[in-house]
Amino acid sequence: PDSGYEHVVAEFGDAILEDAGGSTAAAGTGNERPLRQVDRRKLGEVVFADRDKRRKLNAITHPLITRVMFKRILREGVFPSGATSAVVVDIP
Repeated sequence: PDSGYEHVVAEFGDAILEDAGGSTAAAGTGNERPLRQVDRRKLGEVVFADRDKRRKLNAITHPLITRVMFKRILREGVFPSGATSAVVVDIP
């Protein structure tokens, strides 16, 4: 799997996806099969009931989130969006 989505679905299965009625085609990816969104409520039921599954989800998502966060911070530092730019990171 190349994406966070693919890793999460590979780890937790199709049961965490929205029902097929809410699916849309993966635009511009060359992927002809429908792309079903992760149902956050279903995923939450799985990972909050099992600490090991929650750790697996965190191991998949945290590096990806960190990478996006640092890219955005760097981009704002190199190409500020305004005369007085600030980056605020709120991490619970």
